[in-house]
Amino acid sequence: MKKQWKKAVGILCMTVISVGFLPCGLQSSITVNAETKEVAAVNPWDGSVDITWYTAGKDTYSIRTPGQLAGLAQLVNQGNTFQGKTILLENDIFLNKSQDNMEHEWIPIASCQERDDTEKSFCGTFNGQNHHIYNMYVSENSEGGGLFGRIGSEGVVKCVTVSQGKLKYGGCIANCNEGRIAFCYNDSSVTGNLYANGAICNFNYAFVYGCINYGDVGTLDYSDTMAGIVGFNVQPTATVSQCGNRGTVNSESVAAGIILYNSGWVYDCYNVGNVIGNRYIAGINYNNQNTIASCYFAGTLEGYSVFNPVVFADISYEQYGKVENCYSLKSDTYNTGTEELTKEEMTGDAFTEKLNAKKYTVLSGWKSDIDSQNQGFPVPDAEYNFHHGVTKIMPEAWINVSEIEAKAGDPDYSLAFDCYYNETIPEITVDNPEIAEAVSDAGKEKSQIVLKWKQAGTTWLRIHFAETENNCAADYSIKLEVTAVLADVNKDGVFNMADAALVRRYVANLNVTIDTSAADVNRDGRIDMVDYAMMRRALANWNVELK
Repeated sequence: MKKQWKKAVGILCMTVISVGFLPCGLQSSITVNAETKEVAAVNPWDGSVDITWYTAGKDTYSIRTPGQLAGLAQLVNQGNTFQGKTILLENDIFLNKSQDNMEHEWIPIASCQERDDTEKSFCGTFNGQNHHIYNMYVSENSEGGGLFGRIGSEGVVKCVTVSQGKLKYGGCIANCNEGRIAFCYNDSSVTGNLYANGAICNFNYAFVYGCINYGDVGTLDYSDTMAGIVGFNVQPTATVSQCGNRGTVNSESVAAGIILYNSGWVYDCYNVGNVIGNRYIAGINYNNQNTIASCYFAGTLEGYSVFNPVVFADISYEQYGKVENCYSLKSDTYNTGTEELTKEEMTGDAFTEKLNAKKYTVLSGWKSDIDSQNQGFPVPDAEYNFHHGVTKIMPEAWINVSEIEAKAGDPDYSLAFDCYYNETIPEITVDNPEIAEAVSDAGKEKSQIVLKWKQAGTTWLRIHFAETENNCAADYSIKLEVTAVLADVNKDGVFNMADAALVRRYVANLNVTIDTSAADVNRDGRIDMVDYAMMRRALANWNVELK
């Protein structure tokens, strides 16, 4: 039988990290070395595996010790996907006695060495509850991954920080992600020998949200390609949203602040860290095949291109897709190819408004740095929310309109939008159904709304997402402005003799109901025989102007 756990052999040469990020998951009994900033181990792992906490049929499990975490890995690697189950991390975990100790090598939960290896997968919810996993060691010969190997399409991993670790297979949270990674932080040294290594995740097929890298990423190894968050957004719907890099990304091959290869979406992300390389370097993305939007780079770049002595410092060095509403800190040594701003300009409220001005989704994006979290530079809503104790994903609706104008009786208006990675079906309503009616076919990922125009007026289309375990409640509104069809007094969508007849009866004080705004065709503020006469002449194709 294959051994489930093994001891590391040899010595790993790597720079010792200075751990500067210690958010709210720390145990009260911790001791921090004043010089190295290393957190002293409490009850470190002895290499044993404990599965006594697991009883089949339960919905929620709590993990408190390193052995129990190893037990989770063993159970998943033996075929238990934990689909529909929740794992709660109740304590900080120390996997070795110190950050330089490599006695116990971590075998990832649902380990996978290849990105198309789907034999094992974690499909439950792992909630770190803002705790840390310290001193994780993963060698370059790992069975594949960091804390996890593959997160399945139903899987959620959130609110956990990997600290003081040494990971040589990239992806401190996962090698492959088909589910959701949210509010996960790296404060470890991460490198890798894959062609797409990211500090948080190597290969992303789905959603990475609200994650930050504080660690040192990469070594001067020509085979390495390194990014601060994700190595490769593999497919068109793969999304990296509201993430940030504050660490140093270093590679002699290719280095990028957020992501190396993008076939999907990268938006509302920032990099204030250093990017160092001796070949290709980019502040946000190296190779873009789809869309990068509302991002900024305010770090430093060091290096040169083997083909050109000028530093290539674009938001995206090589791009075949779109890069929109992105900005870079002005430099005296290189030209970034995007709109450049001074630090003073990028730390003001006007810059936050600039980032929020153009969006692909109705998801709120940026906050000014009112809590002094980011040297005055704007922070994504996810980071702001985390700082204030909110660790749920804001639902998204990919809608590119904020107002719809129509005339009463116009053909039905069809509005389709995507809402990937949400857990509820949106509720669709119209404030005043006498003005417009909404017929919806809504789903968790795609929604279709058909709007039927009834009469003149202003109302609002409301899209509501209910709160779930992993999503915030959210409400989005679209203004509906409906004007009357000229002279269509009976509001049937057309102007004909029936409308003129109704106006004559109205002037004669007969008991009829008409749209008075549509009936006043000369706009003199009265409805009288002049209006009736003008309508008759217009129907007879006389040269009259109805207003």
